[in-house]
Amino acid sequence: MDFKSIGKKIADRRILLGKTQEEVAESLETSANYISNIETGIKSGSLIFYIKIANELNLSLDYLFSDELPKLSKETASHKEIIEMIDMLSKDEKQMANIFIRNIVKSLIDLRNEK
Repeated sequence: MDFKSIGKKIADRRILLGKTQEEVAESLETSANYISNIETGIKSGSLIFYIKIANELNLSLDYLFSDELPKLSKETASHKEIIEMIDMLSKDEKQMANIFIRNIVKSLIDLRNEK
């Protein structure tokens, strides 16, 4: 098992969510140093730890432990990325994002139709 790869996935997601190692450590009742060691692959955690951190960072265990993920088309990956970003928003933020996206799509369709 490649613990450096697992740690990188954890670190990447933590950074994407705008969380510090200290914040994650506090939520998991551990130390920031331990989180750092996990993220760099110096240490490996227990299965319980990986379940907790996956829940904290909204990751799936199969993503963390899979060396090879299914290949997605660029279009599918883009849709998935957008959905994951929207899922991180609050209810009010999702409503605003919905309005923005509708306006952007409508404008793009209008521009296409003008050509």
